[in-house]
Amino acid sequence: MTIFVVSGYRRTGTSAMMKALHAGGIPAIFSPHIEDGNPDANGYKPNPGGLWEVGFTQYMNADFLRRFIPDDSCIKIMFDGLPCLPQRKYKIIFMERDPEEITASTDRVDQHIIDASGGKMRPGSEAGRITNCLPFCNFRPYNQEDIDHVLGICDTRSDMHVIRVQFSELIKNPQRVFTTLALMGVPIKVHDAAAVIDSKLHRVRIEKCPQQKQA
Repeated sequence: MTIFVVSGYRRTGTSAMMKALHAGGIPAIFSPHIEDGNPDANGYKPNPGGLWEVGFTQYMNADFLRRFIPDDSCIKIMFDGLPCLPQRKYKIIFMERDPEEITASTDRVDQHIIDASGGKMRPGSEAGRITNCLPFCNFRPYNQEDIDHVLGICDTRSDMHVIRVQFSELIKNPQRVFTTLALMGVPIKVHDAAAVIDSKLHRVRIEKCPQQKQA
């Protein structure tokens, strides 16, 4: 029996992937109260389809992960939580995105959350000072070396199988992405999963000239 973990850094399409997996027939584990951190204001909402997560304090709790996550379900655990996963069998769908887009989207969302709360809510406040004690943290500035280090840890564990998915490819060709996932052992209804991916949600795009693309 397997747990399907959707992971990545912030703003890489983890929520979209969770929503799609659930639509495709895999039960999703999430906490509705987390939506407090997804405010709708001035016609903008960071994740219009929902965050689809349990939150930092739960996914960093090994006892919660051992006791309350059923086999053959999916859960969203950001990259900083992957090294702490207790021994089980995992397929990790790891979302990736252009680093410049990640930074631009993260900055936009963080400012939106502060503005929408009148300055009362700060991104990452749920994690509090605990984040300062972690070797890796989803609320620190994006660092590819941290991502590579965590993926390296996952590669050394026999209970983990990592499947990398590019956010741009998910948006551009969801049918292909979910067909590939199905072929790699994710028990998903491809058409149902692909149908919920909304290309309009790729709202921050960094266009690169040909020279940059080749670099």
